[in-house]
Amino acid sequence: MTFGGLRSYYGIMKTLLALCWLLAAARGVPRADSITVDDIKAIDLEGSLFHGSSLKGDIVLVDFWAVWCTPCIAAFPVLKQLNTDFNERGFQVIGIAVYSGTREDVRKVVGKHKLNYTVVVGDEDLVEAFGVIGIPTYFLFRSDGKLHKKYVGEVKGFYDRIRADILELQPEHN
Repeated sequence: MTFGGLRSYYGIMKTLLALCWLLAAARGVPRADSITVDDIKAIDLEGSLFHGSSLKGDIVLVDFWAVWCTPCIAAFPVLKQLNTDFNERGFQVIGIAVYSGTREDVRKVVGKHKLNYTVVVGDEDLVEAFGVIGIPTYFLFRSDGKLHKKYVGEVKGFYDRIRADILELQPEHN
């Protein structure tokens, strides 16, 4: 096989593998309109069960992240600022640490970065229920608990985009 033929073969194999990965990921992804804040069931950093139903009435930004994820950690200052700026307006951030070891491992990262919002530990079932295939992944829920928007990966102009969405969801506070 020539070098050009080998390159073509590997290109086809990479494409097929990518398609298989996408199909497998899509198979388990729930419909976005079916996800609600009530679907959050995780363990808080003290070891108690956390129910997303306790969040109804507020606009909620849920952040799926991991302790080893550089873009996730880079977003912490923006998440803290959003929580500070809009908390009194019926908004809160909830961090869901996944693939991150023990609660103690997560607690160390939360303490190091002085996070000012609730952080819980999610499991594989929660990741699957929300159709998370990459982190960070953010879900913005309306005050009625229904999904408003989903963001995957690093979000350009993150603060301004979430701020605009919050103001859209709470026009009476503009």
